[in-house]
Amino acid sequence: MIATSFKAKRISILLALIIGVTTVLPAYSAFLVKDYPRIKNDKYFRLYVAGVGDGIAAANAELSFRKQKNIFCAPTQLVLTIENYANILDQELRDNPTIYTVEFPVEIVLLKGLIKTFPCK
Repeated sequence: MIATSFKAKRISILLALIIGVTTVLPAYSAFLVKDYPRIKNDKYFRLYVAGVGDGIAAANAELSFRKQKNIFCAPTQLVLTIENYANILDQELRDNPTIYTVEFPVEIVLLKGLIKTFPCK
């Protein structure tokens, strides 16, 4: 019981620090929406997007394992690929051109696209 309480307290402190730092510092992104048209077909950028997508999917799997609410709910038989992530990113940018400013991180656009494409019911 003490270990669980201590672990919960550490997690709370860590989350508070993360929230504090992210509200004070400007958002960092390797790629911004303004760069997207120029680099969207670059093979290294596409691999980067796939890595971001796979990272979000891994976080989602961990949430499922802990029986917590998922970030997005893709069909279990679907394996997301570079093409899937690129299409989701393209669609999200097309659907919301006024929301995503030129300085907006592409990673967040992909996250929002995954949530919209695969909503949890």
